[in-house]
Amino acid sequence: TIDDKRETLIDAIRAQERIDTLLFCIAPVDAAVIDELPESCTLLQRLGTGLDNVDIPYAESKGLIVHNTPNYCLEEVAVQVTANLLALHRQFPAVEAALREGGWAAKPPIPIHRLSTQTLGIAGFGRIGRKLGEIMKLLVKRIIYFDTYPGEPVDWAESVSFDELLQTSDLISIHMPLTDETRDIINRDTLSKMKETALFVNAARGALVNPVDISDALNNGVIAGAALDVFEPEVLLADSPLREARNLILTSHTAWYSEEAMLDARVEAIESIVDHLDL
Repeated sequence: TIDDKRETLIDAIRAQERIDTLLFCIAPVDAAVIDELPESCTLLQRLGTGLDNVDIPYAESKGLIVHNTPNYCLEEVAVQVTANLLALHRQFPAVEAALREGGWAAKPPIPIHRLSTQTLGIAGFGRIGRKLGEIMKLLVKRIIYFDTYPGEPVDWAESVSFDELLQTSDLISIHMPLTDETRDIINRDTLSKMKETALFVNAARGALVNPVDISDALNNGVIAGAALDVFEPEVLLADSPLREARNLILTSHTAWYSEEAMLDARVEAIESIVDHLDL
């Protein structure tokens, strides 16, 4: 559990004579952990992308710098989202389920329109969102995106409002950080703004999506399909409604993974630490 990981980290901190950098992954680095750190520690280095397990305001109030490893799995996540979108577009979950139950049909249950006629909406246009767009721009008609801080524009995608993205997109992938503002941003209201034929993917943070609301939306035909790689809590609960939802692909937070990504994450973290300590 998260509490167990916190206690394990605190025990490890207390066992050290000196700490200059705290390297961590999943364990929460909150006030209880930060208060255990000696004054010699000046850097909190996450082995991973998201920083929602860090109490950043409290860390900064203690003079600590917080770094992550933002580049190590850009390709992996973008490729998995692409695979999810393609599988949903071709209705693999529904077709496979029917086939396993003894059915046989030359057409999927819902009419499919060519991918090259479709609009992809990317909610969160950072490193991974842009990488996804670079892959998918060859396959779809149009790419639109929403980002509060969109960065440099590109000539192959158009910036739109969040509502327009929800209402216009045939395919939607979310790549937002988890904040107080984005928690449960995919909920009954935002799902109702999507097309009935919309396909949705989340390989960012589990708490961006309300599990009850998206399960209801899938089961009641509010949207046509979804794929989720991340959940809140991190391990999908045995009684989660997501386990029974229709037209839903579930994976166990695997989007980040390749052998190369594992190595790159460690190298990126070490280089960050070396640079910070000026070694």
